[in-house]
Amino acid sequence: MKTVLFNLRATTEDTVERERYDCIVVMTTTWLYDGGHSLVVAYVKKCEMDEPVGKDTILRIWGLLPKYAANQGVLLTNGVVTQEAIQEARGPGYASVPPVNLIDRDILLDILFGSRSGVVVRNVEVYLVDRGFFDSLATDLVCFTRSAVFA
Repeated sequence: MKTVLFNLRATTEDTVERERYDCIVVMTTTWLYDGGHSLVVAYVKKCEMDEPVGKDTILRIWGLLPKYAANQGVLLTNGVVTQEAIQEARGPGYASVPPVNLIDRDILLDILFGSRSGVVVRNVEVYLVDRGFFDSLATDLVCFTRSAVFA
């Protein structure tokens, strides 16, 4: 997950694992852009690729912010964040900087593909019909219909 945090512009050298239970890892880190002044809670939830991640997860992150004196949280999950959870994460009055940033399956995969982490590259041959070749055959050959041949 440090690869993902690094790609999110978090300071990996300030990242500390705080809790680990079930399929959850809670870490604290800071953002590079503010010089490491603001503490951020990174809540990593491993689940099934299509598993919905709901409002209850966001509420847990909200509860961790005062515990670690953080002003923001980030959810990293390979699940799919529900609309209800998205609304909760935006915070009251839809703040310009969301108190809980959401990184779910699709965003996580984009980050991993971009950094070439956790992916395997395979070259694949693809065969396509060369329509020009067949068009040239049609003009070079006399085509007979079944009725013309057997008449």
